[in-house]
Amino acid sequence: MNTNVLKGKKKYLFLKETNGHSLITHTKESNITLKTDNLEKRYNKYFDKLLFVIFPDKEVVCKDFLPDGIICKFRHWVDIYKGFFNKNIIDGDTILDENDYYKTDTHMNNRGGLKIYKKIIEYLNKKFNVNISCKKYNIIESNIDSLTKLSIGLGDLTWDSNKGDLVVDTNDTYYTIKPCIKFYTERYNNNDNYQLLDYELNNNSENYVNKIVTWDCISKNLLYKKNKSYFIDKKALIFYDSFLLSTVKLYENIFKEIYLVKNIFKENIIKKIKPDFIIEARVERFLFA
Repeated sequence: MNTNVLKGKKKYLFLKETNGHSLITHTKESNITLKTDNLEKRYNKYFDKLLFVIFPDKEVVCKDFLPDGIICKFRHWVDIYKGFFNKNIIDGDTILDENDYYKTDTHMNNRGGLKIYKKIIEYLNKKFNVNISCKKYNIIESNIDSLTKLSIGLGDLTWDSNKGDLVVDTNDTYYTIKPCIKFYTERYNNNDNYQLLDYELNNNSENYVNKIVTWDCISKNLLYKKNKSYFIDKKALIFYDSFLLSTVKLYENIFKEIYLVKNIFKENIIKKIKPDFIIEARVERFLFA
């Protein structure tokens, strides 16, 4: 069985192939031209009320741990997005380090998630001339045998579907946020005023009460909350992916109303919700979409 996992230094594992061929695009010259035509068609109408957040690919931040001979030096799509969004973009590469990524997973960990959160708050304070204080959380480090054993969708570089018959070290460090802010893989209840809405904005919450929030659940439903206490008197829409998933609740009380959608930028969703402000957070390897 072929492997899709690359062994790096100090037990760091990397994904060889993705839909965006990220490792290839980071290591080779490209004929990609720095045109923003598609971005202009997609975002121009919403440019003044949109913040774009890039989660760097693991090999970008952890490039020192790639095997000898593999040099990560290109970020073609990031160059295009930065050229278009200018000041309305946050690139996580400027604030993250190798300890903000799991060794045995493609994703950023909760330590990195808190850094991204603080950077977004910094941007919002300046954008809306407010003084949002970042919530104070503690990070607890736990050395564990396997992220997979936590049953929260982590450790993907040790899964048979990725590693094949490659022998890998499954030991890693898990970073827990205290007090707990988890939503995904937790049991859903409506005590904290969250609603699960389908893509037609119908309240679907009753179908999930006392059930575990699964990948299928968050993929089919929007997370919505209307706050009595908030910092910004706006309706916000956040498009997020698996990198932001573990920390979505950090953003719950910033705006008067907030919609969180596990999807890429979709204009049909925007037209339904009519938000005052939009955040799209996306991992680098899917910027081509």
